Amino acid sequence: MSQNQQDNPYYRPVHRERKKMSIPGFGGGKMFGGKGDNEGRKDNGDIWMKFMPLIVLIFAAYAMYDTFSAFNKKDKNTVDEPKAIQAMEWKHEKVYKKFADITPRSKHYYLVISYEGASKTIDFGQEKSEFWDQIDTYNFLTKAPGSLSVSVDAYDNSRDRVLTMKF
Repeated sequence: MSQNQQDNPYYRPVHRERKKMSIPGFGGGKMFGGKGDNEGRKDNGDIWMKFMPLIVLIFAAYAMYDTFSAFNKKDKNTVDEPKAIQAMEWKHEKVYKKFADITPRSKHYYLVISYEGASKTIDFGQEKSEFWDQIDTYNFLTKAPGSLSVSVDAYDNSRDRVLTMKF
């Protein structure tokens, strides 16, 4: 330091030492065995950092399993065979949900109906006519076993009609 700087009462040094930040668990913190702010991390003191790669690896493995296991799952309640759909008998069954699963490789059109006291999901992906497009939620469907003609009872009597499916 020069003499002029010492004589000036307003002089402040340009670089001051600042207190270093410490995050507990990441070395240097007092919470997980560190010695404090100024001494830094010791190699044997922080157990959290030793297990962090294992935790990240387990999380990544679970995420991949969860993602890829959903591709080959088929719901037990789903009916997608044309012969099985044709063999079903619907007696004034209510349509609860209508949704589609469209991917670049396949198109699946689903209806969830009340079937024999429970719900059943029917996949109309192989159906060739526009049956799925003409059905609304809360319609009631009636179909005889072995037939492809479906009577659709709507909430409005003017919209009641008979539709024929094609596979």
